[in-house]
Amino acid sequence: MKKPFIIFLFILLIGCSKEDSQANSTADLEVGESTTLDYGQCHSITGPDLRICLDSISDSRCPDGSTCVWEGDAIASFTFRSGTETNSFSLHTYRNYRQDTIINGLKIELLEVTPYPVLNTRIDPKDYSAELLISN
Repeated sequence: MKKPFIIFLFILLIGCSKEDSQANSTADLEVGESTTLDYGQCHSITGPDLRICLDSISDSRCPDGSTCVWEGDAIASFTFRSGTETNSFSLHTYRNYRQDTIINGLKIELLEVTPYPVLNTRIDPKDYSAELLISN
């Protein structure tokens, strides 16, 4: 009996935190402009009820000050909303992985994830941001 209740509370808390992060929205972004989304931030895109949110970043890039076998990759996960339709997707910084996608005729390209990791320095997930270019 307790297990379903705990699962319900967990789902409820996740839902509430998602709404709070998506409430952090800024003014309209023009198509053709680059923009920077901070962790948990959303931007409205000029058009009929378009919105993009940065949900999370996973960073395995080779830290400055270290020697690595490969350069690593940062993965930025987003939610794109068009009216009532929602698309979740991830983009990568590593050139051999997907760095852009097309949704609703808009090309969404990941330009950069900051900050870049430094050896022996922990980065709080909330300190990350992703620079995007949204174009036709």
